[in-house]
Amino acid sequence: MKVKVTYGIPLDDAPKTAKMILDQASQLIEKELCILKSISSLMDDNELLSHASEILDKTRKNIASADQSLVDAQALLSGYVSVLAGSQAPTSTPPPTVPEGSES
Repeated sequence: MKVKVTYGIPLDDAPKTAKMILDQASQLIEKELCILKSISSLMDDNELLSHASEILDKTRKNIASADQSLVDAQALLSGYVSVLAGSQAPTSTPPPTVPEGSES
């Protein structure tokens, strides 16, 4: 069972943290790709099909876990980019102007 943990990090650490998550997911995906390639050879032997099925199920779950990590990294980067875009907007809005002739 997995538990989702939410915590705050300093804004300036967001890109570094997203990169760390991305690197970990990439390593896991590379490992699982090697396993997938080896499963193919097990499928040539009928006696090993159940073993291949078990490995395939575990590999599929690990890839899903890596995908969730990529979702987290993408959300972190999107939030960071949004904050940066918001900080480039004007910090205050000018007061509304009163049209000429409408003063009471």
